[in-house]
This record gives sequence, structure tokens and C-alpha cells, in this order.
Amino acid sequence: AVVSTQSTGECNDSCGKSILEGYLLKIFSIIVGGLAFCLNFYGLVTGLRKILKCTSANALENSSIVFLIGIGDLIMGGYLISIFILDIWHGKGYCKFQTQWMVSDLCSSLGVVSFVGTHISLFAMTVLSCMRSVGIRKALHHHKKTAGRREYAKVGIIIFVIILVSFAAALLPLLKNFEDFFVNGFG
Repeated sequence: AVVSTQSTGECNDSCGKSILEGYLLKIFSIIVGGLAFCLNFYGLVTGLRKILKCTSANALENSSIVFLIGIGDLIMGGYLISIFILDIWHGKGYCKFQTQWMVSDLCSSLGVVSFVGTHISLFAMTVLSCMRSVGIRKALHHHKKTAGRREYAKVGIIIFVIILVSFAAALLPLLKNFEDFFVNGFG
């Protein structure tokens, strides 16, 4: 199991610590997580309709990559909500279960979710920046291309590669061959 590198030196059965220390962090987690999840869910539903109606290749590419960023942000919103719920569940008794939590499948799964959400957004923003740089260069030549099957296939391949690389990188710590690089002695 993948675990945090955080030390349990400060924790004992009666330390009274939570997963999320401080009310500001708890409030931030639920508000930002809730907004990220709800607004991106709405954006994805409306964005999908927009993608399906794209007539130009440039609009299709940009809309699809922005859609992918929304998927990453939706995942991160779900992650923040999950951490908030787990904080409520464990309450001030987190220290008692800290080591068990850090080696649990749920902790590892949430680590993968966090990594995937972050990296889908990161890679999609990188691709979007590259596409915009190319778009600026092409705009100087006044070349307008319509969205056809080739453009949809190209966008599909880009989205697939971004998601595949994000999942592969997130799941890497769970492989037996790499276990020693990602654990801190709790597992």
C-alpha cells in the first residue's frame, strides 16, 4: 500500500488530532470541493453538448481540452469532499487509526484519485497551451479548417493519451517493483 511520508511522532491514542487540522482547512475543503464538483459537473454536461455541435477544428480542439480540464477538476472536487467526509468520520480520534489509515486501500485509492485529477488537468493545460501557440501561428495565415472525422479522431487520441498517462503515473506506486520507493515503513 502507498503511504504518506508524514511521521507519527506527534500522535498517540489521545492526541486529539484530525485529518484536516483547523476549521479554516475544513471549511476550505468542503466549499472548494463542493463548488469544484458541482460547477464542473454542470460545465461538463453543457460542454459535451457544445463539443458535439462544433463545426470548426479549432473550436473542437479547444472545447475538448477545456472539457478534459473540467474532468480533472471534477475529480479533485470529489477528492476534497472525500477527505472532508473522512475527517468527520474519524473526528479527533484520527491518531488512533493513523497508521492503519495510511496503509489502507482507501488511502491508496484516494492518493490515486488525487494524482489522476491533478495530472489530467495539468497535462490538458499543457496541451491547450501548445495548441494555442500553434493556433496563433496558424491565425497569421488565415487558414480555417472544418471539424471532420480526422479532427475528432485526433482530439480523441489526445484525450486518451492524457488520461492513460495520468492513470499510469498514479498507479505506478502500487506496483510491487516500485513499492520500496513510495513507502515509509508503515506498510
